[in-house]
Amino acid sequence: MQSLNELFEKKENRSLEIIAQEILDGLYHGKHKSPFHGFSSEFKEYTHFQMGENPRQIDWKLFGKTDKLYKKRHQDERNIQVVFVLDTSSSMYFPSENSLKMEKAIQWIAIMCNILHQQHDAFGLVLLQKNTSIETPISNSKSHLQRIIEQLEKLRNRPNEIDNTNFSIAFSTVMESLGTRKMIFLLSDLLFPKKEYVEFLTTCRSLAFRKNQLTLLQVFHPSEEEITSIKEGETILLSDLETKEVVQIAGIVLNQSLKQLKKQIDEEIIYPLLTKGIKSKKFNSEKPIGLLIKESI
Repeated sequence: MQSLNELFEKKENRSLEIIAQEILDGLYHGKHKSPFHGFSSEFKEYTHFQMGENPRQIDWKLFGKTDKLYKKRHQDERNIQVVFVLDTSSSMYFPSENSLKMEKAIQWIAIMCNILHQQHDAFGLVLLQKNTSIETPISNSKSHLQRIIEQLEKLRNRPNEIDNTNFSIAFSTVMESLGTRKMIFLLSDLLFPKKEYVEFLTTCRSLAFRKNQLTLLQVFHPSEEEITSIKEGETILLSDLETKEVVQIAGIVLNQSLKQLKKQIDEEIIYPLLTKGIKSKKFNSEKPIGLLIKESI
């Protein structure tokens, strides 16, 4: 059986739908528990167990203490609703030769949507681009899954164009109307101007306050954190994917700047969110997609 990494590497001329299904089959090969169960219901109270009810509901630990049969009663039991939010600004198409960050993020979402569809849970997609957003309804139908796959397929083949998305405004506008008790996955490289940090943090905290479960997946390519191939005294030409501005910079200065940017994002975005119970995980675009799925849930 091919590894998940081999399936990804052979993606040329194959649709996203086929890739997602093959990787999904690999993930479910053997025993596999859904990563999504357990979020949508809240414990309310204990009630007496009645003959004929499902014995799996019995709290056996409580039985050991009281010698009586009780079951847990939950409120708002329902299938979960998951929303995937994808940053589609030009920096997500790095490296320019293979757009690896965007490609892995797209594959990840496609596979997650397939999993949710199979277990009859609802899901939706939000694409943040050019100061606006594209938002799908939250549904579970086969046609809904197909429409999302088609939207993601278009992103894979999007021409290289300037897109300096005002990320924080677009994100805030969509999230205001999202409601409560949803599982939200935000995939972004967080490479937006520092002046937008406050608004972004405010939006994330508002989502958590409304009892949504937010997970931030910080998409990156290792060369964005350090370029190991730089020789002493070497200078490098850099082209900004969002502004197309070209600058020449010494290699050692570039690596220092990359480390400083990483530290800034950690200290001013990631850590403040962690203190509010918001999850944050690294999403290394060079890792096999199967490993990314296991690490990110």
